[in-house]
Amino acid sequence: MTFIKQLILLSLIVFTNLTSVYANPSTAALKLGDLLFNEKLLKNALKGFNIPDEEAIRLSRYARISVNSLAQTRQKSVKNNKELMSYIKNLNHESTIDPTTKLKTTDILNASLNKNVDKMSKDDLIRALSNLYYVAGISGKNLMGVCATCNKETQLIPGLDFLVTETNSTTTKNLFTKMINSKDPDILSKDVSGMLRSLGIKNSNLAPIDERPMALFFALKESGSPAQSAYVNAVMQLSQTSAKKNGDREFGDLLEHRLWNNQDLFDNNEFLPEWTKLIQEVSAYKKQSKSSVEKSWEDVLTVRAGHDADKNAKLQSLLKKGCFMKQH
Repeated sequence: MTFIKQLILLSLIVFTNLTSVYANPSTAALKLGDLLFNEKLLKNALKGFNIPDEEAIRLSRYARISVNSLAQTRQKSVKNNKELMSYIKNLNHESTIDPTTKLKTTDILNASLNKNVDKMSKDDLIRALSNLYYVAGISGKNLMGVCATCNKETQLIPGLDFLVTETNSTTTKNLFTKMINSKDPDILSKDVSGMLRSLGIKNSNLAPIDERPMALFFALKESGSPAQSAYVNAVMQLSQTSAKKNGDREFGDLLEHRLWNNQDLFDNNEFLPEWTKLIQEVSAYKKQSKSSVEKSWEDVLTVRAGHDADKNAKLQSLLKKGCFMKQH
């Protein structure tokens, strides 16, 4: 009986210590990677850096989604930080080399995951999450990385360059399964570059984070819903620059905007037909005025905004970001 009492007492002590750790992550010396497996703990850590509740909830949810997507790409589950770091270490794709540090993004991320949260600054934490979203957006299952600037209307948190988005439409999920989930990112990169060159785009090297959206964009032309196919056709019409002697068209302006990376396209939601109408309007203006894609967007949206102060403010924000237009 004495042994059983001691065992129960020991269990209570351990449970008390664990409860204390999880209740106060700022003093518990937890690794960042440990927090990624507990959405609530990560949210509290973010709030500890005075990040608003809504944003902290969003970022912690994206972190959970990212970890889950990476775990789904291997046969064995990823249950803790050690297993997550081991998996990320094996994502040795040349396309994930950070251009500023010349280090692999996976190595930078793993170094961050192994840091104690109470030793990290706000900037360290945000950049680590941004790198997690980036890696998951390239290598995770049923996930795409998106530009944080273009997908955030309010003021952006410094250091947060990337977010992730799940594919919600059945069509897109099916295409992910057929085209992307089992494909090495380097192979996908070559495929996308080849497709762009066939359209007359000489500089066909996209950023790795953009290759999945571009591959899906092309696939939806033939395999998408009627609304998705109509949208893709409208974007291609806007992007047309010339016609070859054999009648084939060239689409050299496709990279002059980011309409191929529109979340509404992949979700196939109720706004897609309105997007298609707007793009057709911009395309007609471009053809008539001989203006660039960027100038055509600005002129058409300026007319649409009229004297509405709120619409004009949103227009100026859009022009400053360069989203869906030529990137500065």
